Amino acid sequence: MNRKLEPFKREREECNALSDVTNFIAQEIYKLAVIKQYPNEYSEIFNLARNITKELTDLFDQGFNPELEALRDALVDLIVHGATKSDFEGYVSSVLQIENINKLEFGSITPNLESTDNSGEPFDYEKHEHEIKVAAFGVAKQIFFKNRGFKTTIPHKYPPSVIGYRYDYHEALEYYYGLYYHSQVGGNTTTFYHAPYDSFRPYAGRIVDQSKCIEREFLVPDTALSKKESLIYSNSEAIQPMCSLDLLRGEEPKESVIKTTEIRFRLDLSEPLSNDELDRALARLRSVISSAQYSNSVASMLLAENETELIKAYNMPSLKHVEHTEFKRLHKVSLPELNSPHQAKAYLCGLIVLFEHYVRVNSSSDSLSFSWGKNEDGLSTLLRFGAVSIELSKVHGEEGFSAGSVEKGYKLVKEVFNSHIREFQFRRVQFNARLNTKQREKLKGLDPVRLELLHPDDVSRVQEDIERLKRKGRQASVKAQINGSYIITW
Repeated sequence: MNRKLEPFKREREECNALSDVTNFIAQEIYKLAVIKQYPNEYSEIFNLARNITKELTDLFDQGFNPELEALRDALVDLIVHGATKSDFEGYVSSVLQIENINKLEFGSITPNLESTDNSGEPFDYEKHEHEIKVAAFGVAKQIFFKNRGFKTTIPHKYPPSVIGYRYDYHEALEYYYGLYYHSQVGGNTTTFYHAPYDSFRPYAGRIVDQSKCIEREFLVPDTALSKKESLIYSNSEAIQPMCSLDLLRGEEPKESVIKTTEIRFRLDLSEPLSNDELDRALARLRSVISSAQYSNSVASMLLAENETELIKAYNMPSLKHVEHTEFKRLHKVSLPELNSPHQAKAYLCGLIVLFEHYVRVNSSSDSLSFSWGKNEDGLSTLLRFGAVSIELSKVHGEEGFSAGSVEKGYKLVKEVFNSHIREFQFRRVQFNARLNTKQREKLKGLDPVRLELLHPDDVSRVQEDIERLKRKGRQASVKAQINGSYIITW
């Protein structure tokens, strides 16, 4: 196929792909850090998502896969975050778009999943959709109540449902480095390749800006053009406005319209803003203003009582939105030295090394478990760089995949990875850490950390460990380490 594209279109696809792969890389580094720090909880959340998928399996491939996938993710997030019954009903109602969901009788409808039709009657799509969604709600309700009380100590930076996704980093590299994100044109056919990964955004650290639209209701007068049975224009300038009005008023004339008379904007400067945060805030404000002005134009057209007013409303300036590609660029995660496709390739190589060198995945009949530890093949990181370099060079060619290039990518990934680990460990007791004699001696002169200063989730286990060590004749206490984490020592 011909890969030649218009320069602007090609540039836009490259920018979108870089935004997507940047967010993907950021989320995967975070997930690897969670595996290292919280391997058991990571495994539990992954298997929860896997089991929910199994429970919903019979409802898939009925034309509503996107809604069911969104339901699965919502269930994982609700269960892990300890949502209430009210939270569950409200969130699932919005995902499935079912009104009065709390009044549905559990198991009251069994959907017909058979595709055969012996009645000769036309297929009732709306009935089928309702049956599938009601059945999905019934399954979701059962799953939610069965898994209530889920315990987690992970300080989640992303929706927990992200943990339920597994991706092949080699496939991600092949897709991105192979430029498969470009649409391919051949004759009258355009081919698009879907990325072998999904990218999610982390939770916002803080709300920097807020916008509020002040609205006012206006009654549509009986003399308005929008209430007339037929529209007649007297000059050519009114043709387009009249056609637009005919579409806007619909089958039934509107009795009132809403206009935005003021927009109140609040910017939080209690902490310094970065340039990126300011750019994002101003982009959101522009979107709010442009949307409000468009809605006001529509409202004014519906209120217009003559051609002059209609033409004036129709010609109201259309404010430019922030273009989608630029909006994605502004909102992508910021990672050190990741601003180009070449740097993204390096990060993807680093992900491959980190995963292959440390992550262990064990499977049983009904679950997977993830753990952190050096690969059993005994290779050092230095030899791993060489091994990965050879493997990738066979697929993609030697240029750009030397052991040094792979090592550089690994160091970039490890820098972000270590920052997550530091945050996870800050002021938390590291129960699985081990000290040698020299390290233990360094901590002896430090004052113990009082139990009331510990994280609530750590207190009971600290007391148990200290009591256990006391029975062995060791006077143990909690001490602070140089990275801000705590450890039990004697």
